[in-house]
Amino acid sequence: MKKILALILVLVMAVSLCACGGTGTASAGGESKPAASSGGESKPAAQSGVQTGQSEAAEEILNAEKDTAKKFPNQNEDDTVNLDNVGRFDADNSLKEYTEDPSMSDFETMKQDYIRLLIREGVNLQPGQRLVISAAVDLADFVRACAREAYDAGCSEVILNWSDDELSRMKYLRADSAVFDVCAPWHELLYNTTAEEGAAWLFLDSDDPENLKGVDPDRIRRSQAASGKALETFRRLETSNGFPWCIAAVPSAAWAKLVFPDLAEDAAVRRLWEEIFKAARCTRGAAVDDWRAHSDELQKHVDILNEYDFRFLHYENSLGTDLTVELPEGHFWTGGAEKCTKNGVMFSANIPTEEVFTLPKRDGVNGTVVASKPLSLNGNIIEGFRFTLKDGKIVELHADVGEDILRDATLLDEGASYFGEMALVPWDSPISQSGLLFYSTLFDENASCHFAFGEAYPCIRGAEELDEEALRARGVNQSITHVDFMVGTPDLRITGTTHDGREIPVFVNGCFAF
Repeated sequence: MKKILALILVLVMAVSLCACGGTGTASAGGESKPAASSGGESKPAAQSGVQTGQSEAAEEILNAEKDTAKKFPNQNEDDTVNLDNVGRFDADNSLKEYTEDPSMSDFETMKQDYIRLLIREGVNLQPGQRLVISAAVDLADFVRACAREAYDAGCSEVILNWSDDELSRMKYLRADSAVFDVCAPWHELLYNTTAEEGAAWLFLDSDDPENLKGVDPDRIRRSQAASGKALETFRRLETSNGFPWCIAAVPSAAWAKLVFPDLAEDAAVRRLWEEIFKAARCTRGAAVDDWRAHSDELQKHVDILNEYDFRFLHYENSLGTDLTVELPEGHFWTGGAEKCTKNGVMFSANIPTEEVFTLPKRDGVNGTVVASKPLSLNGNIIEGFRFTLKDGKIVELHADVGEDILRDATLLDEGASYFGEMALVPWDSPISQSGLLFYSTLFDENASCHFAFGEAYPCIRGAEELDEEALRARGVNQSITHVDFMVGTPDLRITGTTHDGREIPVFVNGCFAF
């Protein structure tokens, strides 16, 4: 399952810089106000592009800034962004190299159905509840539509938490080194206090998967560490479903062109929208009902897995995966809708989702696992990677591309080098059958079985009554990070071993055996 925390550990530093760019950050009361200059302000760079205390060499900075110019060729410091038409599709605009599927003709109706799904079923907003929407400034028009739906549902207040890819990249390249070791107090206030009150969080994921390519990985690591520690309350409540939250996708031009490089930009965005609608069951005009029916189907697999109560699962495939995973005593599988412990309301944390998941025992994972898809991690693409684990800990890793970024991510804290999630997704899932690589964990994890290193969801019976020390003793991994990566293949075999020694096929040829 993709977690909000996995996204905000990098972006929380970027939200404050939106104020530097003139867009502002949300105050506790929801009003957009300029951020204070301390802690998060980007400072002028020296003429060479190197700042005092900055760890990049001058040549690396200049090369990275050339990458920025390529990503944002029409922008300069004096440019302003017209948000009035952002996110709108011009129906009269001809789509080069792409013919529209007739079943997708009512585009705006499906978009509104999608928005309704996110508010009414994603976070399942209740009358009198506050909603925080975290999104890029490019999505302002879509965010306004979400806010209207939220107020229609009885929301007491919509709080906006803005970010911006270009400003985020600029900050990681040019800000003073010291700012990456602190998390601004207003971020801590916004995230932790809204989580404690039970406000709903809607995170709209649209980031360019390669936005931070060329950025010093040490800056990213330090930023994540600072944010993770400051937002411990938010992390704890998110992991234990202490407030309703939902991560959903909205296309950006950069992301769409990465997925559909042969299409014109408008056509690529439109095409990505259509894939999102399909994955979210928004093609019939009854998205909420269709999504609930899908959640009921996932529950059938959950019930079977919980009845078997496996002690071990053994993964094998032709890529080289040969991994034995011990499950902690008292574990349970879950999937589909989740229950908020604050108010008992059901919500859908990831839209889309095709997974059922649980946690491995912290020290019970042994063998080698090979990733089957690239991973978008901290604004970089990691390719061709594998892990070797002994007694639960990653003792060896290799990546063809992005190995340093991956290694830093597994060393963020002690728990980052242990697994925290195991999820089962059949190879014939709709997202897998699309044949697309989305370069987005939210989508790619739902095309494939996957693991995550870092924080575990406490899928242990009675976990709500246990403190962190007791949870750790039960085999629950703890970390400030949570990174999903894909391992499913068409020939994946998973064999379960019960407590009485029976071996039961769980996956055969990449799909459920039951």
